[in-house]
Amino acid sequence: MTDTRMEARVSRALQPSAFRPLPLGSVRPAGWLAEQLTIQASGLTGQLEELWPDVGPRSAWKGGDGEAWERGPYYLDGLVPLAHLTGRPHLLDKAARWIDGMIDSQREDGFFGPATNDDWWSRMVALKALIEHHEATGDERVPPLVERYLQHQLSALPERPLASWGRVRGAENLLALYWHMERAGDELRPLADTLLAQTADWGAWLEEMPARDVTRWWDHMTHVVNVAMGLKEPAMRYVLDGDPRHRRQLDADLANLDEWHGQVHGFFSGDEWLAGTDARRGTELCAVVEAMFSFEVLLRVWGGVDYGDRLENLAYNLLPAALDARMTAHQYHQQANQVLATVANRDWTQAGDDCTIFGLEPNFGCCTANYHQGWPKFVASLWMATVDGPGLAAVAHGPSRVDADIAGTRVRIDAETGYPFEEQIRYRVDPESPVDFTLAMRIPGWCGEPELSVNGAPEPVVVGGDAEPGYARIERTWSAGDIVKLTLPMAVQMQERPSGGVGVSLGPLRLVASPGEIWTRLASRLEHGSCRAARDHRGQAVTEPEVYGPLVPYGSTRLRIAEFPNAEPSRLGQIALDHAPE
Repeated sequence: MTDTRMEARVSRALQPSAFRPLPLGSVRPAGWLAEQLTIQASGLTGQLEELWPDVGPRSAWKGGDGEAWERGPYYLDGLVPLAHLTGRPHLLDKAARWIDGMIDSQREDGFFGPATNDDWWSRMVALKALIEHHEATGDERVPPLVERYLQHQLSALPERPLASWGRVRGAENLLALYWHMERAGDELRPLADTLLAQTADWGAWLEEMPARDVTRWWDHMTHVVNVAMGLKEPAMRYVLDGDPRHRRQLDADLANLDEWHGQVHGFFSGDEWLAGTDARRGTELCAVVEAMFSFEVLLRVWGGVDYGDRLENLAYNLLPAALDARMTAHQYHQQANQVLATVANRDWTQAGDDCTIFGLEPNFGCCTANYHQGWPKFVASLWMATVDGPGLAAVAHGPSRVDADIAGTRVRIDAETGYPFEEQIRYRVDPESPVDFTLAMRIPGWCGEPELSVNGAPEPVVVGGDAEPGYARIERTWSAGDIVKLTLPMAVQMQERPSGGVGVSLGPLRLVASPGEIWTRLASRLEHGSCRAARDHRGQAVTEPEVYGPLVPYGSTRLRIAEFPNAEPSRLGQIALDHAPE
């Protein structure tokens, strides 16, 4: 049970955020989202240790002589939230063994993890997973471990500064430090200054945007996963200094990414490096899930409606598109216009020929370890606590349940909906006894005329609030069985592309034409995996359909045309309307 009352922060150095995250387990999936997490638990996430040696019994993070860098922490960062959201005993047991191994590895000087690898970066991920574990279980071993490690960093970083991956991903380190400062005070404020000084200034770099076309050179600042992680870096600076320019800078950063590398699916390209606007360019799965996490952090810090829109776009379009239906295989790069998923030479910025096929480890294993965080962290971030008074905020939408303690009263809210496949969300509010609090609901930027009712009576949609505009807020005394209905009418929208092509969306869903799919199992280049390639119903290479339609959600198909060349917008619009929710 989570207490959403505004607690006095121990830290006086940190700026108050728009919302406060709820401890892991406060938000649970329902409806089709619960089914997704069940599939994931039965898929690779639940079996990866048995199938993939990099996170198997010999992992150095569990005391073995195996992989000692990022793959173990990546996997744990998805395993922990999935285990606690599904409650599956075998997943909880697996997560506990990883946690025990990490805690047992801490040295007297505070450093922890494999002795064969001393990279700061991999420990940033491990800290996230350890903190998630503590939030879900209350494990009192975690806070002292975090403090001792941060103390070690304070003394060690001047002589051994962040470098390489750690320098561009230092915002992840700051998340753990701020978590500690909120609980233990400002003794380690100097560490925050050191980390910020040693972390790449993503806000400034993306605002300038020196990479304005297909990138043909290696640089940490053009690597798409680094960019996705770097989106939260301006927010980390804001949390420490409160300067509003950081948010203005981030919004300029996002506009630049949209202009120079934005794809019709609503996210920037990166087939390893930033890759321009052509619909044939790729987007790496690691970048998708890391950007999701960045937008979850940005929602927490600033609450911006646009950040919620971008988060839902990734969750409801790009994430499912890169996974097979059973979540037993994934794609390294996805293309907006993807009519083939085959081993073939494509014009990637830097990637192999197997990047579009679905398998255990296509091209490189980072995504095999990392994609597990996508769905569970999204579910856990659907709801947050308000900070300008007692209350709860639906910062993203989907079928879910939240349990919290508000002003000393136990409250449960069920969000009953088929969103994003339907327009209405029905909130059932069940406090143990009548209690005053605010229910805030994000109104997506694409929704022009939302409708709201409380217990059947129409309610004016008042969008605003001190914390963040763009949220409908209802402040009242709530009683058990109160029903709020929020309707978000979904209109067909057309997006003109730099190529002259057209994209189509319906509410949060991108719509595509699919040529149909048939899958052929191929021998893998790996001894322990398999891959699949797509062909049409005749076994031939799939080609672009001559007629577009019917249009289907982007995430429901693995082969698609998302950017329609030489298409008549009015015809596409009518096809989309024919399949709009009633």
